Amino acid sequence: MVEISPDQFGFVPERWTIDAIFIARQLVEKYREKNKPCHLAFLDLEKAYDRLPRTVLWEVMRERGIPEYMVRTVQVMYDGSTARVRTSHGMTSKFDITVGVHQGSALSPFLFIMTLDTVVKHLLEGPPFTLLYADDVALIADSRAELQLKIHKWQTALADAGFKLNLKKTGVMGSIGGGDAVLDGNATAFTQTEEFQYLGSILSADGTVDAAVRGRIACAWLKWRESTGILCDRRCSRVLKGKIYRAVVRPAMMYGSECWPVSNTRKNVEHGGDAHA
Repeated sequence: MVEISPDQFGFVPERWTIDAIFIARQLVEKYREKNKPCHLAFLDLEKAYDRLPRTVLWEVMRERGIPEYMVRTVQVMYDGSTARVRTSHGMTSKFDITVGVHQGSALSPFLFIMTLDTVVKHLLEGPPFTLLYADDVALIADSRAELQLKIHKWQTALADAGFKLNLKKTGVMGSIGGGDAVLDGNATAFTQTEEFQYLGSILSADGTVDAAVRGRIACAWLKWRESTGILCDRRCSRVLKGKIYRAVVRPAMMYGSECWPVSNTRKNVEHGGDAHA
């Protein structure tokens, strides 16, 4: 049996996005309560599923003690994969595909998180200082210098395994503004932000949830507008409209609300949305 580290919350039984969001939010709040600086880096891997070298995958499966017949069974699923590219000058000749896991396969998420777990196992510090959800990585440090060192180590380990950071989607956030920029291994500055959408919920450097609440309201209204064909149709019964609201609009509005501190303002978000329904 292959055990995945507790740092990984993606595709693992009894672990959810809400767990990772709650840990990250609590960490920022507790650091601010103690007036200590908290620095976070949110790393995004560029086309992670498509870039995974299959040679690395076979090595990892054997390293994790998976029986050879199972390794060969998975290899058979991937052997002989070819592709052709349509261009303005016609179709290219066939070429072999030696990287990536199958899109849509139920096995692919496990193969990916097992590989990532093995590649960076020497860097994992455990929650709350390392949070993984599939290819989304959150690193927490007490200082910018420590955070930059962590990023460099992760970038090197990932590059050695054939992965690459998506610099456009990677962000850095600190509870105390100002200071020098955080650089990657190539001296490129990461985007500094006061708010970052982590696993669908907005985290704020000041530890508040106001931005997250506004984001959920905006998302709920978007889903409402997408459903107006039914919700505003007089020919549709109230029962049907209620079902659509509870299945489409309300989940979008309340996602991540388990992590919000209770206040009258936040209560009104829920009650106001239900009243409109």
